[in-house]
Amino acid sequence: TRFTYRPAAAQLTTTVHPATLTIDDTDNAGTVTIEATPRHADTYTIALRFAQPGRTDTRTIKINATCPTGQAPGLTGSGLCVPAPTVPSGCSVTPLDTRGRQWWGRTAATGAYSLYGSGAPAACTSLSQSGARAKYYSFTVPADAPAAGVLAKVALGPLPIVTRPGGSAPALVGPGGSPSVTLWRRLPAVGGPPPIPARRMQTVASDAALTGADPVLTATVTAGDYLIEIAPTAVVSTVGSFELEVSVPSPRTVHLHVQNVGNTAAAGDGVDLAQFLAARGTLAQSASTARSDLDDPRSPSHPWLVFTADWCSLPSRATMLGIEGYIYLKTSLHLDLVQYLVQEADFDGETVPFYYACLRHDFNWRNLHRVKHHLGYDTAGVWDSTVRGRADDRFEADLLVLCNTNQPGHPALSPDWDWTLTLDDVRKCAQVAVAFKDGVAAYPFFLIAYSH
Repeated sequence: TRFTYRPAAAQLTTTVHPATLTIDDTDNAGTVTIEATPRHADTYTIALRFAQPGRTDTRTIKINATCPTGQAPGLTGSGLCVPAPTVPSGCSVTPLDTRGRQWWGRTAATGAYSLYGSGAPAACTSLSQSGARAKYYSFTVPADAPAAGVLAKVALGPLPIVTRPGGSAPALVGPGGSPSVTLWRRLPAVGGPPPIPARRMQTVASDAALTGADPVLTATVTAGDYLIEIAPTAVVSTVGSFELEVSVPSPRTVHLHVQNVGNTAAAGDGVDLAQFLAARGTLAQSASTARSDLDDPRSPSHPWLVFTADWCSLPSRATMLGIEGYIYLKTSLHLDLVQYLVQEADFDGETVPFYYACLRHDFNWRNLHRVKHHLGYDTAGVWDSTVRGRADDRFEADLLVLCNTNQPGHPALSPDWDWTLTLDDVRKCAQVAVAFKDGVAAYPFFLIAYSH
């Protein structure tokens, strides 16, 4: 840029921010010429000071430097321009939104090693591994994600299989071709939305399989479209499969789903206990049915929520804290009712699966704590003593549903709930429900913590 100033005798000084902009200024008695050479993509400020006796004037020049065609700023924060490739035209990108809507949360995909090995189209070349083929998946971080971003986790591992005695366990290193996993972000379209494969991408993070360490990526991602590339770094076997797990939770939406599934909103308008069990994916149909995975089932409708459970763990919690006596005193619990503080209680030959209610109580404590402390949605009414109280109240209400199943005016919520208690046992069962609720309520709030 070139301009003139008056008086010509004024002394000119210039400063630049940030310093990655190189300038060459020529001051010739009233005329100044500035040539700027940016080294990184950034917004730069050049401040000019014109000093003369008794007065100093300033002028500011803003320069918005962008990367040349085919490049984009790296995501390290330096603004350094790096190549921004496009997905090879010979590739088929598999979306992870298999339920036909914008995807967010937690999901998984599986496939044979051959998808990025010899079975991949020859034209589907890897962007990260020279000469290799690749497999690509896509997902979207929704618009309601925090502006500061959310933590995404991408993990690749061998798909567990049952091996013969003496057989080798599956592994990415070796049979799986020691693959690398690269997370790419699609750049926003310029001048209108072109076909998705033509949109250029930035590298977000990358990792490769090593002996004893399968690739795991963690990165902060903002709203937008992303690609996951799996590419081999060694020869790929024709036998074996991988599992890709992706977690990109949107805290606000996760919280809404937790409230609905756990029925802990202030209005109490969430799903009932039978619907919770269906959402959980554990079809524990009756007291006589063998219970399936009670550790961390993959929910068919809510795979982004955590359903880990430790069953009805009140007795062990109470013993550890020495509060059993307090519980009995508070509830006036007669000692002959202690036998019912169990996973499944027998009332004169009728078995009531109390653990159904315990599964939802575990879900509520864990997920409400997780939304606040692990997903960063630290807003009022997410996880505090009041919300904890609603979760404990829901626990008691769920227990009373189980006590009253098949009673007049209280139909079974599931056709497979086949127990019916006598009126005396219903009253006894209700006492146990209160004892359970008071037991969990006695657990100090500040001690409730989960690692994930």
